[in-house]
Amino acid sequence: MWRVGCKWRRGERRTFEAALHAYQRHLQQYGQEVWESEVDMYVGPGDGGTARALLRHLSALLYDRTVGSALDLRELRRLQQHLRQLGLDVPIVEISMEWPKSLQMWDAERTTPIELTEPPYRMRLVE
Repeated sequence: MWRVGCKWRRGERRTFEAALHAYQRHLQQYGQEVWESEVDMYVGPGDGGTARALLRHLSALLYDRTVGSALDLRELRRLQQHLRQLGLDVPIVEISMEWPKSLQMWDAERTTPIELTEPPYRMRLVE
């Protein structure tokens, strides 16, 4: 499981923290080790411009073919349409990714760039 980022409102902090603690307990209970890259931030009144910065730097919506469903893709399209109504043209990019716990498949000695448009990733814009 990967979480790229979470945003939350001031009134949701306790719920957000409780969900994170429950998730960590679940991982510990079942002995699962998961590598994650996560950024969490507050957005809302007094956020110092965080919400505007997030929208300004949003380059694409990412659909993961590996674990995504048709419902996920429909929801991304709805979000894309909503962003268009706000004046933002944000493309949807689809890609196949490694499964969780597959970090050992990465070659640390690799000296050539990974071509994301080629197999196994096959990244492309969703039409």
